[in-house]
Amino acid sequence: MRHFGTWQGGPAAADAPPVPRGKADRVVYLLDRPKSSQVSFILGNPAVREDNPAYFDLLIANQVLGGSFSSRLMRDIRETKGYTYGISSRLEHRLTGSLFKIRTPVRTEVAEPALAAILGHLDRIRKEEPTAEELKQAKNYLAGKFARSLETQDGVADAVLKLRARRLPDGWYDSYVERVQAVTGAGAKRAAEVFIRPDELTIVAVGDASKAAAALAKFTKKPVVTVDQDGD
Repeated sequence: MRHFGTWQGGPAAADAPPVPRGKADRVVYLLDRPKSSQVSFILGNPAVREDNPAYFDLLIANQVLGGSFSSRLMRDIRETKGYTYGISSRLEHRLTGSLFKIRTPVRTEVAEPALAAILGHLDRIRKEEPTAEELKQAKNYLAGKFARSLETQDGVADAVLKLRARRLPDGWYDSYVERVQAVTGAGAKRAAEVFIRPDELTIVAVGDASKAAAALAKFTKKPVVTVDQDGD
């Protein structure tokens, strides 16, 4: 009361702007880094808010695809093919929605087969249901991670902040684990079909343009867009 007793607050927050539409076609942006021994990829597309009915289906699909060390992308792109030291996919949350995003650095000489393999996994997650074992692992991982995130006061405070900042319902966390566990293989596949869109991806690559540009051009119907460090 001593510090805030007379505080009246400010005006109500404006409504969130609508989720932007995705690209009509896949677009590749290239930032030239001469003599780089790697090409760093970030690729993705807009997805849904956390309070969308299909969100937990998409969360599980993403977890199977690239959410942990045991995910498909890590097992194949790193362990089997040896293209990278690390690769992951995730949902990054915003007020108006989320971003489905994959990121990985690969050796310059394998940039083309690595990107082709990633796109192959996107097609697969959209066409085939996760196996029973994949579903079990994904659910256990997410449920355990959620529980651990609330073990400290800092974790609880962070959860409340996210709840308010993204304007989620007050009871959104109450049934988190139950909703994770309720996802079916069919639901995960259906969400992947709708919200993971390989043909509409934005692909950003940082690497030696003299060695990577021709390979990257094979993954888009439009010219590769060259950008500088400011994105211009």
